[in-house]
Amino acid sequence: MTKRVAIIGAGPAGLVSAKSCLEAGLQPVIFEKSSRIGGVWSGGESGLAWDTMHTNISRWSVMFSDLPWDDDVQTFPVPSEVTKYLQKYADIFNVTPHIRLNAEVDSVTKNGDVWRLIQNGEMHEFDAVIIASGFFSRQMMPPLPEQDKFGGQILHAAQCRPSAMVKDTRVTVYGGSLSGYELAMEFARVAGCPVTHAFSRPSWVLSRHVEDEDGNVLPLDFVSYARDEAAAAVPKTPKEARQASIDFFKSCFGNPGSAHRHLHMSETTDTPPYAVVSDGYLDAVREGRILPVRGGVQGFNRNSLLLSNPRGFVEEVPSDMVIMATGYQACLPYLDDNTKRKIAYDEADQFMPVQLHETVWPKDVDGLAFVGFYRGPYFAVMELQARWVAGVLSGELPAPTAEELDAGTKAAKSLKDLSPRPQFPYGDYVAFADKLAQYVGCYPQLAEDDILYTHVHGGFFLPSHYRLTGAHANRAVAEDIITAVPYVR
Repeated sequence: MTKRVAIIGAGPAGLVSAKSCLEAGLQPVIFEKSSRIGGVWSGGESGLAWDTMHTNISRWSVMFSDLPWDDDVQTFPVPSEVTKYLQKYADIFNVTPHIRLNAEVDSVTKNGDVWRLIQNGEMHEFDAVIIASGFFSRQMMPPLPEQDKFGGQILHAAQCRPSAMVKDTRVTVYGGSLSGYELAMEFARVAGCPVTHAFSRPSWVLSRHVEDEDGNVLPLDFVSYARDEAAAAVPKTPKEARQASIDFFKSCFGNPGSAHRHLHMSETTDTPPYAVVSDGYLDAVREGRILPVRGGVQGFNRNSLLLSNPRGFVEEVPSDMVIMATGYQACLPYLDDNTKRKIAYDEADQFMPVQLHETVWPKDVDGLAFVGFYRGPYFAVMELQARWVAGVLSGELPAPTAEELDAGTKAAKSLKDLSPRPQFPYGDYVAFADKLAQYVGCYPQLAEDDILYTHVHGGFFLPSHYRLTGAHANRAVAEDIITAVPYVR
């Protein structure tokens, strides 16, 4: 009898999970609470990305292994292009008929060997559940002292659309993460007066394109990610890895403190370096269109945000609108308390709210798996996770042993307890993807005389590397994608 699998969420992780289940002979049903697929990229009120926002990595990384982008799509797509790609993916691989929109899940509980899912008062039974609802479930809005005194608007980043702003509005964006820098830049493009960007801690500022050592201008992800097996055989210490990152940031983009003193980044290796991607941000600072201010939220008066700066003084920032780019919580309201306890669920932890073996498998909870549920997932990783889960549920691949689950969740606990914490818990994208590929059995083991050998082991890192070998390989499509990359090697 065909196993039925419930998938929660129709973003990239949910769609690739359903496709992988179908590939493995399983019967998936996707439950999506909004009226559109795409997750954070879905647009409208349900999506978290504004309409002019570009992906931080190129379309050669924001893709699944066996579906190329249309040729006319720009290098760094915007949400409407990502959504179109995801819809095409769902249609081509017959995922669309398995999606239920406007279907918010009320509860998921285990009853013997069966998972019971309740949606809109109706109970459904499944053999397994995949949680693919993503890391950006609920807006994280910290307590704001005296906000009732403020005469303007206070919005979370998810609620604002820079293209809809009134030109003469005095905007302050608060937050030192990726969205904080990007929103400050987006508002600066359309604002009639300088935009204030406030933060408690600055970050290294990177551009989407970078010049390599041979003078070629490449997407940042092509320069940052490559399969270097020799380097992987001799892993760096944490301080060595930090130094390598700082050296790369500084050599390619310079210390952002050259644009403004509040943006100065320490070059010590004592703490992990944080980085953001934002084209034009530093130029906008130099031109006076963005005013960086370092400090914590102290309170409000009628016309200003009050910041306590590092010197201990309170600074008034005149504002009509304050955008809080303060992140999101990964919420699992539908899981019962017993399951939450077993996965060590901590909703307040934006870094690592659950403890799983390789970010996929919980300990002591059979038939439950997670896809794309960690800070900073890439399409290649989500797809490998989905293929691993589908393979295990269908019996094509061995399930992790009790010993592996125990060791994996302990390793996750060690990551969670790191102090200081890195920006991303699984920051070595290539090594993590290759590790997952070993579980799936699709690591690209190519002969040295294979025409793709130098592409895979000495060229740009692409999701399509994982469709060359192993179960469900599609060499023809993968080869077309790999050889079509329009950059000098």
